[in-house]
Amino acid sequence: MQQRCLVIAVALVCFVTGSFADVNITLTGPPPGPSMGGVYTSPYTASIDGVSTSVICDDFTSDSFQGLSWAATATDLGMLTGGTASTSVKFEQSDAATQQFDYSVISYLSVELMQVDQSTSAGQTAAGEMSYAIWDVFDPAADLSSPDPLTGPELAAIGNPLEGYTSGYLYNAEQEVTTLGLTPTNFSARTGYNVTIYTATPNQDFTQEFVSVSAPEPSAPALFGVYLSGLVGLIFLYRRRVVRAVT
Repeated sequence: MQQRCLVIAVALVCFVTGSFADVNITLTGPPPGPSMGGVYTSPYTASIDGVSTSVICDDFTSDSFQGLSWAATATDLGMLTGGTASTSVKFEQSDAATQQFDYSVISYLSVELMQVDQSTSAGQTAAGEMSYAIWDVFDPAADLSSPDPLTGPELAAIGNPLEGYTSGYLYNAEQEVTTLGLTPTNFSARTGYNVTIYTATPNQDFTQEFVSVSAPEPSAPALFGVYLSGLVGLIFLYRRRVVRAVT
């Protein structure tokens, strides 16, 4: 049986060596854990240039395999600025404004996901719902195309606005990014809160796109002091994995 891997997790690893860089990635991972919609949501890791790193997957459209290695471009999210869309990341390459908004939403949801206590059943459920909210950004039908159908309450908690929901994780994230005026620079190493995007190169469809998130430094903007008011000291980041099995 072949496995298609959708990997989710978050890292306490800060990649700040440059705005764009080439890295080597190998997917690694522990045994299966909690799942939602037929995909696992337990911790998953990747080796990035030999460093064990937790990663979050924003891509429901491609496949990844445990043990697979590939070259990737590492892009500091804060570089997604200006009037021209970046081609170093996988999605929204034809529309700069949409690209910047969508990756800001991804980052907002990733920060939210980091705070989930997945040692509890409720936490595992919330993390699964946030996972689908993230996937819905670039694949709006992700929550409707899971191997096992999601329940009505799960779909409502995911909150895809394109499905008519006016609450839930995705809806709320989009509203917050708009209301607070968040941009990729709010999730940049330059502001102390670093999001790095790992995109396969030269073939961006070779595997899924992944994101790592680091804890903010004490100098992080006051904006995040409000948004992350529940955090004290270091953020304990939780790793998750999703593996979809196909025969």
